Amino acid sequence: MDGKNLFEGDIAPDSVAGSFMAGVLAHSRELTVFTNPLPNSYQRFGCDEAPRYVSWSRQNRSQLVRIPMVKGDNCRMELRSPDPACNPYLAIGLILAAGLDGIEKRMVLPPVNRNLFDAAEAEGLGLETLPATLEEAVQVAEESEFLRKVLPEGLSKRYFSEELKRCAALRNAPDQSRARARLLFQRHLIPASAGERSAENGTRTDRKRRCQLQRVYRRATVRDGLQPPGDHSQRSRGAAQNVGI
Repeated sequence: MDGKNLFEGDIAPDSVAGSFMAGVLAHSRELTVFTNPLPNSYQRFGCDEAPRYVSWSRQNRSQLVRIPMVKGDNCRMELRSPDPACNPYLAIGLILAAGLDGIEKRMVLPPVNRNLFDAAEAEGLGLETLPATLEEAVQVAEESEFLRKVLPEGLSKRYFSEELKRCAALRNAPDQSRARARLLFQRHLIPASAGERSAENGTRTDRKRRCQLQRVYRRATVRDGLQPPGDHSQRSRGAAQNVGI
């Protein structure tokens, strides 16, 4: 604001920075389906340093929102729940909208600044937790008044529908570990239809990235005994046979 980093120095609970953080925390459960769009995303919550509780701190990396101990232009807040599978445009836009909602409503940053590495201490605080599964995250988002205000209805319904399809595909898979691996890569590699391809006219960079991801996926699927989708070449079948398919 006016060239000043609002996250520098002590952050008062009712300051602009405090209200921004309070807004992000208040809507974090609703945003989770967008920041963590795969069933696999929910397996890491609460493990190692990944957050589980809706909380903030300067003390350690186990918090959902963390304020690093830095100075000057490096001062910032970190939201530590999103994973690389999310759509960055949706995720960043919704995080900003949540923070601005906190500023507009003058939300006050809650006094939760604890070390949550101690599971017993964390459970005794009565904190909200992030959704435990993708299905729960979809349900929380569908009930959100905030999301109904900031997202077009058509986009929300289509997004939630696709997420529930992933849940159903995993639930009905005979081998869930392999299905999880397939969902992880297909998030980025589902072939577009002819109409979508002609409409997109992807740049050379997009095509190069897609080819790189496709090679990674093929190596991973052959290694794990999976058949890459749409690949029926003799070479791929031979490689698959070598690992016992």
